[in-house]
Amino acid sequence: MPATATDVFLAYSHKDEILREKLTKHLTGLQKQGIINSWDDRRLEPGTEKVAAVQQKMNTAGIILLLVSADFLSEQWDQQINLAMQRHAAGQAVVIPVILRDCDWHLAPFGHLVPLPRSGQAVTSWDDQDAAFAEIATGIRQAVQLEPSRHISSATFEQRSPTQFLQRIALQKLIRYGMTVAVPIILIRFLGLLQPAELAAYDQMMRLRLSAEPDDRLLIVEIDEDDRAKWADSPERLVRGDSSLPEPAIQQLLEKLEAQYAPAAIGLDIYRPAATDADFPSLQNQLEHNEDLFVICKVTDSRNPDSQDERINSPPPEVATARQGFSDFVSYDGSTVRLQLFHIPDDVMPDDSPCRAPFSLSLRLANHFLNASVVADNSKIQTNDMTLASLPAFAGGYQGTINASEHQVLLDYRAPQGDIRKIARRVSLTEVLEGALSQEDIANLQNRIVLIGVVDEIKGDLWCTPISDCEVPGLIIHAQMVSHLLRVLTGEQRMIWVWHWSIDWLWIGAWGIVGAAIGWHVELWQRVLIGGALATALLVALCIITFYGFQGWIPLVPAGLSLIMAIALAYGRKHFKSSKSQPSQVK
Repeated sequence: MPATATDVFLAYSHKDEILREKLTKHLTGLQKQGIINSWDDRRLEPGTEKVAAVQQKMNTAGIILLLVSADFLSEQWDQQINLAMQRHAAGQAVVIPVILRDCDWHLAPFGHLVPLPRSGQAVTSWDDQDAAFAEIATGIRQAVQLEPSRHISSATFEQRSPTQFLQRIALQKLIRYGMTVAVPIILIRFLGLLQPAELAAYDQMMRLRLSAEPDDRLLIVEIDEDDRAKWADSPERLVRGDSSLPEPAIQQLLEKLEAQYAPAAIGLDIYRPAATDADFPSLQNQLEHNEDLFVICKVTDSRNPDSQDERINSPPPEVATARQGFSDFVSYDGSTVRLQLFHIPDDVMPDDSPCRAPFSLSLRLANHFLNASVVADNSKIQTNDMTLASLPAFAGGYQGTINASEHQVLLDYRAPQGDIRKIARRVSLTEVLEGALSQEDIANLQNRIVLIGVVDEIKGDLWCTPISDCEVPGLIIHAQMVSHLLRVLTGEQRMIWVWHWSIDWLWIGAWGIVGAAIGWHVELWQRVLIGGALATALLVALCIITFYGFQGWIPLVPAGLSLIMAIALAYGRKHFKSSKSQPSQVK
């Protein structure tokens, strides 16, 4: 303890009178112990020359407390502050900023000094203001006890270290406010309540992609209503819908393709559950022995009564399982196809399903075209040197809705000239059968994967996609899937990836802390709005750049909510506390 009490001078705004009185009460113990003698201008006797008396007290004080607030900075304290800083620099006194209310004090002449409370958190923002004043009193006691003389060394309070800077910005408070917002948002997301909004944002990013070139490895042979009417062997067959195309037309089409187009692979997107009539031996031979021909069937789903139709479930009996591919699409929100299912493990395959094809038509065609082998593992598919990792149950905006026991990935659509249907060259059944294409066209269309299927509305095989209306034929989606796998398996692009759920949570929490920092440290509400807008723009830009440049789908909607709500919470909390601590009357 010093031999004599240290004089402590309090410089403050009279608008902070209530806070000054509270501080004085907390310093009473130091005064009774003879450690300090505190003085402020309320002790001036009537008739005293105020300016001279204040300057004289400041010149003799060992510690000068600057009770900082916006009102203090706006009042005429410049001369006294300069005098205080001169004495501090000369080692004649110690200047200590005491942050009463939040304000931008860091650029003031004393902005480089360590304040009290040491975190730099304003007294009015503490949940317990008595705890803040107690910390201030303890800091003053320590400053006095470090030097027994009245003229305390200025080395007691040096410039801030990086650690002290982090303390000044009240990192713990920012984390608390950020997590207060982020944790409920993470929980709401986990329950799937944000899934529609996240999928809508995903669809929008997919639509904003730059136009791509058509895939010249594919050829699509479309069968529309006019084609079916023209090539049906009887009007009754067309009305009943027994088959998308009668056997004579299928036989003629396959013969024409083999003779003129030399296809690398043929995908027949036409359900043919019945055995081929003996009157068409050429078609029977194609189905039994053509190693380049692949057909579809549909896996029975006990949860979907519509999938129990034997006419579409069963594959052609002549085709070996190795050349069968399932046609199932995955849509967890009704009809929008965002995912590509390419493997159903045997232990997941329904026992009563007549379709036992473990791989999709798209994977069968892509592997055959690339002459690649395929091996199925628990969580991934290995095809030659490429691994196709499956999505977990919680992936991106999908929260627990993905069946992780099946292998599926996000389908990366391409829309040449803005049209999803232009993924590849399209010709009609009639154009092929009647030889309407020139020899040059035929030569250019050789050695491709040929997909054959129906595109009219009568068959009802129409779907929604993220980048189109809800009238996309299943044949076009199969083509998109084949093209997607070809691009991935040849190394032209990566699969669209997502973070592990734990990284998603950290990302959402980080944006909550960013929002809390904006709401807490920006004073004017207009600047808070600008800061929030800039931070939101940065978040959107990062998500778009990651999606377009790196094939990554990272959380946008929950991170944006965390950012905005944390701004509102921190800003509102700060001003609510500040308003409660203000005096009801100005003295």
